[in-house]
Amino acid sequence: MALKYLGTKTLRVVDVPRWFNTLAFVMPQSAGNYTSYFDGDLLVMETLVTGQFPAFRTGRVVAPPANNVAAFRTTLRTSVAADFYPLFCEPNKGDYDNFIGFHFLAPSTLRSLTRSVGVETVTVISSSFDPTVWHTYEIWYAPGEVVFKVDDAEYRHFTNIGIIHSREWEFAEPAGTVMKIFVKPPYLEPAPYYGQ
Repeated sequence: MALKYLGTKTLRVVDVPRWFNTLAFVMPQSAGNYTSYFDGDLLVMETLVTGQFPAFRTGRVVAPPANNVAAFRTTLRTSVAADFYPLFCEPNKGDYDNFIGFHFLAPSTLRSLTRSVGVETVTVISSSFDPTVWHTYEIWYAPGEVVFKVDDAEYRHFTNIGIIHSREWEFAEPAGTVMKIFVKPPYLEPAPYYGQ
């Protein structure tokens, strides 16, 4: 276990694979626009105005080791059914042209996306999804395949994964909407994948 001190709380960081030595993340703040804080053990991202895209971020890129998988999961719910990104990775914050992740579109559509240089593969996971109840999201990322899991249901993408394999992992991002996203501990953790 490693501990990372942020603000007035100490975040628990789970045991991680040897190739990734810390799982601390950044808690964004912007006075009057958005805030992140703890409500008991829950981590909360709250946007106060529209047009904001804050996310909890690993703060560093993670590259899958040769012939291996980077796999992470988070469990969260929202205060309202508004557009947001539960879990995703990008080469750099805001590089939506090279995005891998989940995207919820109000009022009730959850999608998985892999996008390379703006060309995307999209799977509609559910058109009757309720983000206001707890769900666990996982992404298993390897250079030739991405596995998306929601509450243990699996969806796979083999196309538009891209050639940029080092990515920063992010979670609980409102998509320009006013909302709260509640995240259960351990917040972001490595996920077991096939053969592990």
